[in-house]
Amino acid sequence: MRAFIYKIALFILIVFSIDFFSGIILDYFYQHPKSGIVYQEDYIINKTNQEILIFGSSRAAFHYIPDIISKETLMTTYNVGREGT
Repeated sequence: MRAFIYKIALFILIVFSIDFFSGIILDYFYQHPKSGIVYQEDYIINKTNQEILIFGSSRAAFHYIPDIISKETLMTTYNVGREGT
């Protein structure tokens, strides 16, 4: 009976350790994106300082040009539009 309890405790410890350390690794990669959707979302939420943000679906992503809006309004502009949203 003790061997069974020891094996279950060891199994739980191994599963907990794998979960804990994989969580640390995945959190690091999530916090330090280099490209892609996660990078864009991180930039939009934490780093953008533009005065105008264009939100929307693919129509916003492909039809509204931030440079033209910036020239007309004299304000900085960033296009946040994403396909399929």
